[in-house]
Amino acid sequence: MNKKKLITCIIVFCFVVGFAGTFGALAAEKRKIEMQSSMFGGVLYQLCFAFSEIVKKHSQIIELNPVESAGTGAGIMKVYGDPKDRITAGTPITCIAAKHGQKPFNKPYPDMRIMGNFVRNVQVLITLDPDIKQVTDLKGKKVGLGPQPTVLGRSMRDVIEVGYGLKGQLKIFHMKWPQLKDSLLDGSIDAMVLGVSSRPAGKWVAVPVYQEILAAGKTPHYMGYTKEILENTGKATNSNLPPLVLPKDSVASGQPDRDIQAFIDDLGVWAHKDFDLALAYELTRILHEHYDEMKTITGVAKATHKDIIFDLAVTDDMIHPGSMKYLKEKGLR
Repeated sequence: MNKKKLITCIIVFCFVVGFAGTFGALAAEKRKIEMQSSMFGGVLYQLCFAFSEIVKKHSQIIELNPVESAGTGAGIMKVYGDPKDRITAGTPITCIAAKHGQKPFNKPYPDMRIMGNFVRNVQVLITLDPDIKQVTDLKGKKVGLGPQPTVLGRSMRDVIEVGYGLKGQLKIFHMKWPQLKDSLLDGSIDAMVLGVSSRPAGKWVAVPVYQEILAAGKTPHYMGYTKEILENTGKATNSNLPPLVLPKDSVASGQPDRDIQAFIDDLGVWAHKDFDLALAYELTRILHEHYDEMKTITGVAKATHKDIIFDLAVTDDMIHPGSMKYLKEKGLR
């Protein structure tokens, strides 16, 4: 090989290596973040998957990987194990309990910070037995709730056992959504928890397995609570169960067949205070600017709207600093 060809080869080689190195560096900039996403098949899991898809589309620096977890409590504990590379979907009810080391936590987890809401959810009970009209009718019955670390399991159980004083007077089983639905349909349980997300207009959105109950030709009957019961439960368990009415016919015609007093539970995205400020800012920006695209991925995101995203039921110190920077820039806080 003559000298001229050798020089040319060296230049080409350096260019290829340099280009590959640059490309590799750009690819490496996209941080892989694990997102604890609650029970598979539930509203929150589907919202997390939809959010991960719009982050993939609109971010050059973050890749979200949703993974199943047993609710906010379990998600918080996982985040604490790797606060810079994990975030969690969750609810203020559980994050505030974590802050003060309340049940189900055996010590304080004070450093969780919210970045934004997905939806505003209400928690009720449903049954296929028309003779069961209110919570007190569940004496001697079998009731299916979510896993214990979740609001669907822990807070709902508190309402039944503490608020209504029914501890030991019924059987409670803690299951995931598919098992809850199957058990209600085959009669293994008499009632089950149901999450329904509010919407500013149009029908409210129930957890996806609800459609399978309807498809089986069943007519669910709704049970609510009273504001007094919710307030008393909150005082007795050092928690907060903000009341909200699930309006008559809001889910479908005759569903529910009357206004139902429930309690709200915002479903959103949380991170540890040590989570990178720039990444928190980016996730907040994408949620605010592109939330409407989530409904093209999952129907439950029809309940995600701008009036809910930053209607944060927490004090400023529980908002992530990166998110707060974005909120202040946009005049949203």
